Amino acid sequence: MVLFCFMRNNFFTLKQHINEIIKSVEFERNYAGTRAYIEMKLQQLLNQYAYEGEIIDYTVICNERNNPPSVIENNDLVANITWIDIFGEKHYYEVSFQNIIKDRYEN
Repeated sequence: MVLFCFMRNNFFTLKQHINEIIKSVEFERNYAGTRAYIEMKLQQLLNQYAYEGEIIDYTVICNERNNPPSVIENNDLVANITWIDIFGEKHYYEVSFQNIIKDRYEN
């Protein structure tokens, strides 16, 4: 039971770290470079969790597959994260947010 509570707290912390990475690009447009940056930072984070033995495997998708033109046109950004914990359970977490950038035009 103690190990289960420890793992549950770690996954809550993992989700917080994921959200912090997403928030770091809150005012950036949904470009290929932005998505590549998010994917890289999420992979670095999950690599650390894997190195510490808290997860076994993971996947991160933040590219044109889950950010088609319709998502980009709405200033949305989507990242899908899946990981397998040390008990073999699969966890799926989707982060989606709408960017609030508004273009300003001055005459």
